[in-house]
Amino acid sequence: MANEGNLVPLNKRAKSEQREIRKKAGKASGIARRRRKALREDLKAMLLTKIMTEDGTEKTTQEEIVLALINAALRGDVRAFLAIRDTIGEKPAEKVEASVRSSPQRPISPERLREIKRELDAL
Repeated sequence: MANEGNLVPLNKRAKSEQREIRKKAGKASGIARRRRKALREDLKAMLLTKIMTEDGTEKTTQEEIVLALINAALRGDVRAFLAIRDTIGEKPAEKVEASVRSSPQRPISPERLREIKRELDAL
């Protein structure tokens, strides 16, 4: 890992240096976005490609993948089942659990509660 003492936060750099860093990041982001788009388009095209199956019928790559996924789920592959379930929109909502810790408090004595009540009644 890099020596964190050598790292300089962006807000501690000169405005021109910040601009250059952001410019480089923007260009890299654009390149990555174009690569992902090209990959997505290539995959979509390949899924529609017709192939000859072992039994001599012609199917699309997508049809073969779907059949392989279903067969894997039928053999007990839980991940294949989950992929099918999620793809058809049956994924259950995820629960998020949160816990809040409060600082320990001393119990209030009945006498102190009565004092507080009297103070509030006097208002």
